[in-house]
Amino acid sequence: MKYSLTYSFGMVLFSLLITACSTIEEATDSDFGLEDYSVEYKKSRQAGRLEVPPDLSSSRITGAVVVPEKSAASYSEYEEENTGSQSSGVLPVQDDIEVIRDGDKRWLIVRATPEQLWPKLREFWLDFGFLLTIENPQIGIMETDWKENRADIPDDIIRGFLKSVLDTAYSAPTRDSFRLRIEESDRPDQTEVFVTHRGVLEKVAGETTVWETRPAEPELEAEILRRIIVYLGTEDEKARARLARTSQREARAKLIKDREGNTLIDYRTGYPRAWRIVGLVLDRVGFTVEDRDRSKGIYYVRYSDPLADIKANEKGILSSLIFWGSDEKPSSDLYQVNLVGDEASTQIVILDQDGERDRSKTAGRILTLLHEQIK
Repeated sequence: MKYSLTYSFGMVLFSLLITACSTIEEATDSDFGLEDYSVEYKKSRQAGRLEVPPDLSSSRITGAVVVPEKSAASYSEYEEENTGSQSSGVLPVQDDIEVIRDGDKRWLIVRATPEQLWPKLREFWLDFGFLLTIENPQIGIMETDWKENRADIPDDIIRGFLKSVLDTAYSAPTRDSFRLRIEESDRPDQTEVFVTHRGVLEKVAGETTVWETRPAEPELEAEILRRIIVYLGTEDEKARARLARTSQREARAKLIKDREGNTLIDYRTGYPRAWRIVGLVLDRVGFTVEDRDRSKGIYYVRYSDPLADIKANEKGILSSLIFWGSDEKPSSDLYQVNLVGDEASTQIVILDQDGERDRSKTAGRILTLLHEQIK
């Protein structure tokens, strides 16, 4: 009897393993020709189209992406009302998307207006399996929910089997979220697209686990940009070539003191590029850009705890993105990152919420973090 039960269980296990092999093959996300960077996000159930509040139909932000004023009550209605209009017409096939590189940072220049590009980028995230927790066309920002990368699950035979048959038997120890930002380019009828990654890692702490922040992965950002390029109509081979890794450049940023002894960043980069890179870095390290004024060189930012959206019963601690210690708490979480420069160099300082020079230890830590990212 014992032999019979063992044999029967073995046959069932063998059959399930055969099924598992085919299931794993079917579950692999190859819609975008992924071969190099292993990404496998589980599709989210979409209850319906996400709505943008009516008051987002008019811009109050200097330098923001301008969406024409309409009386539409939702983004879907806005999209329908603008179908066929000159400003938001059909997006042309994008076979000449330009990739701009600066060290480990990359962004795209797309031959389309923000009004044409926004709906297509929104479709990209939904087709990719992400839900959007933030959609703000006024400042050109989309932010996704948190997802586990199933490719991060150790791929031994037992885990592979359980992963395919019992989807919840194993979960990845990581979660990823992405922020996409678009800005009007200096070139007419072209748009710049930035993608930044935020990640958290689950670690064992005694008899429980906690979530901690982990560094952004530039390679993962590049992979998402590649998928966007392909989604917009460029051949995958061309997309890969444009995003090829480049050699490291020399450091161009230094932390210095001015005549009054205040810390600032001396960035040996012209103002236009410095503005773009600082915006990308602020997204990458967890600041929420609430407003921006390029003519004044100011990003109005608020620190955003990347763990706040993780489930309440999965509380963790912040790691290196915490700027203050127990000896000093910030008087406010709202700051102004001020850039002043010309075509050759740019200086970066931190202002408080009233626009005055912030000389606190917190401001110094923010400058240090920015310097580490842009140097």
